[in-house]
Amino acid sequence: MAPDNTILAVSGNHEELEQLQRLFTESSWTLQVLGTLAEAKRWLRQNPVPVVLCAPQLPDGDWKGMLRVTEQIDPSPNLVVARATQTTSSGQRC
Repeated sequence: MAPDNTILAVSGNHEELEQLQRLFTESSWTLQVLGTLAEAKRWLRQNPVPVVLCAPQLPDGDWKGMLRVTEQIDPSPNLVVARATQTTSSGQRC
């Protein structure tokens, strides 16, 4: 079972997951990262969390599939759908 301060992040983009891990290193939250909807579904059965961060598209599904998964959990975690963006030194988003 995951500690109460664990957030699950699901994305097929490894760079995105690494960026999230860097953001959470100085946080009181623990970040569990997974790459697919299927992995997340299996993991969530044993590890309820308060928040799931999900990329809009996953290698085996999308955020709507993750929403269906989270709705089957009691209590349901909050689902945040987001795509990481980077800003260049000139301030442009990429």
